[in-house]
Amino acid sequence: MINSDLARYNLKLVEKSVWIALFGLCALIALLANYDRADFAVLTGILIGLIIGVVSPYLWRKDYKFLNVIIPNFLLVFPGIHFINSTDSVNVAFQFYSSVICISGCYWLVFKEKLVRYLK
Repeated sequence: MINSDLARYNLKLVEKSVWIALFGLCALIALLANYDRADFAVLTGILIGLIIGVVSPYLWRKDYKFLNVIIPNFLLVFPGIHFINSTDSVNVAFQFYSSVICISGCYWLVFKEKLVRYLK
């Protein structure tokens, strides 16, 4: 079977999942240490991080370029704008984004071997 371009390109992303998870975790710890904790933003980020971690490799493998752009943007942009507008603080949105990055990176790290086989 011929690999899709997205699968080949994003295979490097899965292989670097340790650094992605580490960056997200460090950013989340720094934000939680310096600012008030936004529980709803962090929990929403965890949920969306799991969704992106599960759905993105499937979209990469099937080479759905349009859906690969629309779904993550819809799941990331609208909640981020909502958190900024509802709290008048960018820090809550940053906590949301860092938890998404951390959880999706952790998912890719845990299932790294299976994802590498799936994307090849």
